[in-house]
Amino acid sequence: MIDKTELIQTAQQLLALTYVHKLRDLPDIIDEHLAQLPGGSDWLEGG
Repeated sequence: MIDKTELIQTAQQLLALTYVHKLRDLPDIIDEHLAQLPGGSDWLEGG
């Protein structure tokens, strides 16, 4: 089951990145953050 509070916090963290980092840096930074989520390392490796 998905923890709604955790989901909202993660979304807010990702949104906050858009205010801190330059557009050209965002794809790599977002990928890095997504890789930290459950199953994220598999996603990052393409599996």
